[in-house]
Amino acid sequence: MAQPPLQPYKLQPPKNLSSLHKTSADLGYPDFYPPKPGQDEDLMTAENVQKGFSGAFFVESESFSVQDMMIDEIRDPKGLENLGEFMTDIMRRKHEINTFEESSPYEVPNLVWMHADRRDEWLRWLAGNSPLKKLAESVPKGVDGITLLELVTQHRVPLARATWFTKIVGINIMNTPHNSTQEYTKTWSHTFHSFIQKQSREYDPDNILLAKWQFDDGLLDQRILRLTLDNLDQAEHLNTVIWLWFVQQFLDEFQRSRTLMRLLIEIILKKLQDTLFLATPDMFVFPVCWNTYKDLLRCVFVENNSVKTDVVIPKNMKRQMERYYELIRARNEVFDKEKPEMIGKRNAQELQQSRIIQILDKVGLHTDYNSIAAEYFRINSKFPMLEKEVSTHIYWLCYWAVTKHRAGDYRIYSVSTIIDTWKNAATKVEEKSQRQTTIQNSLMEFLDSYLLGCNGICEKDECEIIAGLFGELIRNGHFSHQRYLQRLIARGDVLPERVITEDTSDQDEYDSMVEKIKAKLPHMFSKTENEPDAPTVDDPVSDMPLALNFDNETIEFMRNVTKFCQIKVIQTWLLPQIKSFVQNTPIGLHNWRSPTQPGSSLLNARQFSTIVKVIELAKDYNSLLDLLLWVLENSMEKCLFQSIIDTLKRHEIVWDAMGKSEQVLDALMKKNEQLRDKREIEICIVKYLINFTHDSLNDKNEKLEQDLQSSTKAISRHHSRLDDYSSMKQLISSVKSLNIDLRLFQSDVEGYLYKMFESYINIIIQYCNDYADENYTEGRIVLSIFGDLFKEIVDVGTDGLNSVFKKWIKNLSRTDEDKIFGNENILLLFFFLTLVARHSVCMDIMVKHLCEKNLIRLTEKLSSQKQLDLTETIECKNLAKLLRLLILQDGDNPSINLPLSMMEIQVLKSHCEALSHNKDFIVIISTIFQKLAMIECLIDSKDPIVDILMQLRIDFSRVEWFRQLCIINAERVYDHFVKKNKGNSKEVEKRILDIIQTALGDDVNKLDVAKSTQMTSDYIRYLKVIFSNISLWNIQKSRIEFWLCMDQIMLIDSAILRSPSTSTIKAEDDITGELAKKESLKNVVIDWFWEEIILKGDVDCDFLSNMIRGIREDVSLELFEKGLQILSRCTELISGIEEIFRSLLFPLNVYKKINFCDALLNQINKIREFPYDLNSMRTQFENQDNVYVSSIISRVKLLVLGAHVLTSRVTEVVTETKRDSARRIMEYILIEGLFVTLVNLLCDQRIHFNGGGCTHFDLILDLVSFLLDEMGKNARAIIVAELKRYKFDNIPAIWGNRIKRVLPFIFVQETIGEGEKSHTIDPWKMIEGLGENDDLTSSPIDLSWYNSKVYPRPNKRLKRVDVNIVQQFN
Repeated sequence: MAQPPLQPYKLQPPKNLSSLHKTSADLGYPDFYPPKPGQDEDLMTAENVQKGFSGAFFVESESFSVQDMMIDEIRDPKGLENLGEFMTDIMRRKHEINTFEESSPYEVPNLVWMHADRRDEWLRWLAGNSPLKKLAESVPKGVDGITLLELVTQHRVPLARATWFTKIVGINIMNTPHNSTQEYTKTWSHTFHSFIQKQSREYDPDNILLAKWQFDDGLLDQRILRLTLDNLDQAEHLNTVIWLWFVQQFLDEFQRSRTLMRLLIEIILKKLQDTLFLATPDMFVFPVCWNTYKDLLRCVFVENNSVKTDVVIPKNMKRQMERYYELIRARNEVFDKEKPEMIGKRNAQELQQSRIIQILDKVGLHTDYNSIAAEYFRINSKFPMLEKEVSTHIYWLCYWAVTKHRAGDYRIYSVSTIIDTWKNAATKVEEKSQRQTTIQNSLMEFLDSYLLGCNGICEKDECEIIAGLFGELIRNGHFSHQRYLQRLIARGDVLPERVITEDTSDQDEYDSMVEKIKAKLPHMFSKTENEPDAPTVDDPVSDMPLALNFDNETIEFMRNVTKFCQIKVIQTWLLPQIKSFVQNTPIGLHNWRSPTQPGSSLLNARQFSTIVKVIELAKDYNSLLDLLLWVLENSMEKCLFQSIIDTLKRHEIVWDAMGKSEQVLDALMKKNEQLRDKREIEICIVKYLINFTHDSLNDKNEKLEQDLQSSTKAISRHHSRLDDYSSMKQLISSVKSLNIDLRLFQSDVEGYLYKMFESYINIIIQYCNDYADENYTEGRIVLSIFGDLFKEIVDVGTDGLNSVFKKWIKNLSRTDEDKIFGNENILLLFFFLTLVARHSVCMDIMVKHLCEKNLIRLTEKLSSQKQLDLTETIECKNLAKLLRLLILQDGDNPSINLPLSMMEIQVLKSHCEALSHNKDFIVIISTIFQKLAMIECLIDSKDPIVDILMQLRIDFSRVEWFRQLCIINAERVYDHFVKKNKGNSKEVEKRILDIIQTALGDDVNKLDVAKSTQMTSDYIRYLKVIFSNISLWNIQKSRIEFWLCMDQIMLIDSAILRSPSTSTIKAEDDITGELAKKESLKNVVIDWFWEEIILKGDVDCDFLSNMIRGIREDVSLELFEKGLQILSRCTELISGIEEIFRSLLFPLNVYKKINFCDALLNQINKIREFPYDLNSMRTQFENQDNVYVSSIISRVKLLVLGAHVLTSRVTEVVTETKRDSARRIMEYILIEGLFVTLVNLLCDQRIHFNGGGCTHFDLILDLVSFLLDEMGKNARAIIVAELKRYKFDNIPAIWGNRIKRVLPFIFVQETIGEGEKSHTIDPWKMIEGLGENDDLTSSPIDLSWYNSKVYPRPNKRLKRVDVNIVQQFN
């Protein structure tokens, strides 16, 4: 058939689209714009071809606004009225168009009386497929209320048709007089609720679905929700499920009301508490779920805060729930991989002491002492402390302040502040007086009970610490020394006899200390004819010795004089002299240019630093703060402000402990406002205030930021100081052009600063290379001027010179590095130190980018079997010297011979103490000393640099800030220095271990690790001291000491001679009297550790577990291997040994843990098969059953440690291999044997004791449950299929149900149903959802076996659906 020809295209409007206007076809159609012939877009004009078409504007040039045309009409009231009428007419017409024509009203079917048989037939038609229109012709009358619901339920009427019937009946009832819609809905809701309540005992889901249908159609109101909650609350255990399902269907409706949801949550928690927890507590032994919800469960079961009901729980039930909770918590924690430490939780006394230590260790920088005191003394608790408990807390508070196991001078002030906060928390005068009496008595008890000289501290030093503590307590009115003396006299401890002999030693010490201070401050105490009217300007040459630090002899003298002499010198002589050293000359013609006012301090920076040093040696921080605040208020000397800020930063934690932070802050703010008024903003004060973390500064930060921005100024005033030195004139002239205002370079400030920095650096390097004076007098002066110059650059920028310095280091070529660092030039090192001391470059930036970078390069060359050339050797020496200057502040060392001033030492010390809390800085320092140790080992031992590096390492381990860091956070130091740098040679590791060991050592228990020929007895003696002195206070330090000792032992490979004198281990050769044998030191010490420390039980296993956890993997492996030998040799094990193995297994790999489980299983089976091998021990153990049970249970506890790994490994193996292949794998065979053994143990009468051994039975049953829960479904199916081949007899009758809950596969199959519908099922298959032939499909349980009917769940808002909504399975 030929196809019709193509029709020509003809433009036609879209079908079924009406035009915009009926008569005007030109208006076209909506959203339809057909092209028209001759339109402007299609004209091929030259302009359209070249530039494309562009439509012309409607108005070529707008000269006025449309608003001007309309404004008059809008303002006219008549015009507004016309506009309103126009809009109203539009809305009226729109409403008319959108109004549908009324259809015929719906006629409600009438109800007719029917006979019962006729009614039942009609209901069967309703349950069938008869059309509703036909059924509406005659609806039975008299079917309403509960009768209606019972009939539709009985006849299985579909939900939609049942709801239709209910509506017909309801409308007819509402049409009767005295019935409204609201009244009928209320009545029907109560009727339906009564019906549901009655039917809930039959567990019919149709009723709930019908309720959902009728609620969605508006037949039931919100009352049904509240009535449902009441029924759920009052339902018995068996009826709870049906009501929970009801709630689930209406959950969206419950979520609409906060009140309903709150009631629902309370009721569910109560049901959880009353029904599930008390009925089946075993089911809560579920570690994964427990770790997630344990806090909620504790709140529900123990604290009972979230369940607010009117029912009062009986005390006996409450105690039972608390007991159940603790038992379940303990049973779950057994399987917790992250089990919490039990140190300090074994008894009430340890628990209290552990809590005290935990709270006090929170005290630090920026501590909220109000919250600390409230937590420590339980100020806000409903149960206040008794007087005896308060006394105990005050004792430990004082002990914390004086113990050597904690560091920091701030502690004595913290004690006073905490006690003061607790005392002043009392609101009544009588209560406050009573607390003061308690404090006095408690402090006197501390002095009576504290033993001097028994705490590992020199008795003299200990006395001074206690004197400082009680001096502060006396100062703040917490302790009366008069009352204490009266008590001592009354007891006869102090005889009131006058001592006639006069002791002049105190006066001699006083005079000597005064003279030494005067020698350092000659200008301050010298008598001159004319009183000074301005701070003294030190001569750079003649006054240089005065700026240097005190000599070692003077420092030791000031430290060792009595505390009385120190306080007397400072408070009665030095401070008054300082406050009198002020300008007394009135302003006149001769001194009107002087910046100081009458009464202003005349101290200069050098004098101030000297005085601060004296007070710091005496540790009199009250006087130090008094000095700082007085000088800050009474001095306008700019060079003092940075020193004051540095000192405030250095002791900031002390001001917090004293409660004087607010006072310091107010003084700084006042000074800043004074300087702002004079337009002399000091940038160091502003930066400190901005960085000060205090809430009261929030409203003032804006002004401080403005002060920071307004401080930019030109750098000029220090160039003139360089003109005094001829050697600098020619060098400095080339860069004087850079002396311009930085505000002109705001677009590239960093680039400009880099050019300036690079130019000055080149001058300094050239100057240092040409410098020849051995005393470095002029060189130090010149470099100090450059330091001041760079300080002004820092004041301009916000980041200082950190980024500039890093860029300069990065851009240095290898030739430049050799030129800079390849010459022995101390002055260049001093310049780098000056940059740090003037706060131009941060110390961590200097150390990382200058020292660490070059040390890494040097070690890489040495590691490649190449020796350093002369230039690189000098460079290494210079880096070591720079590190000594920066980190140790030791310029007096013979290798440097460049003493530092007191100001420089104080600033560098402040940097180190602040950076010691920075994790990144610890990483940098650890890396640097690793590289130094490598260089020390790889370089020729005869090279002089070896001695320099060795001495640097030794001196660093003794520096105060590093020792304090090791005490406060020893584990972090160990991790970065030892653990994370593992893999170096043994010689390097020895040197690193020596650093940590020396820093932690206290001269009493010190192991000289430098010796390579340590005797076994030395190590054993050292370990004995560690374990004999272990306590809650020093557990962290003891851990690190133990780790260090074991690390050193692992590094020693030499064989030693084991003899009875060096070991207490009873080996066969000792018994038979044979000669001692050679064995490694490692084996001897590990044997001693197991035999003498662990197996004897003198040290608690929880402490030992804490000591071992975290130890290096190689050490842990050696201890573990020895532990396996102990397990195979010993039948009965000590209590708590599982905690030791928990720590040993932590770093080991999966295969070690699986082998551990295999060894334990073999030991358990051996003990079960040969229980009477213990007859040889009858004289030692009278009851062999106790030994048997103890041996089995201790190994079951150890099996728990490998359960996680074993189950995950079995699941992985089954997933990766086929079912038949999995049965031949070791892990599968192991876990199958483990299950068989554990089930046999559950049936062992010696384990369950017919109900008497519940603890042991619970442990084994929990382990079986855990293994089944943690395995995957496929792996579990294979294991269960294998276990069916075994027969387990002697199942205890008393706990048979508990075993059946966990292990239903050990019971016979069950037959359910009757007649043709009977079916034999395997309970395990039904629970797991397995197929008929043990296949691994997820086929559901066939509910038809139970004669049940399945209905689909309704949607959130059900709509009318087909009448065939029910599917019945017959």
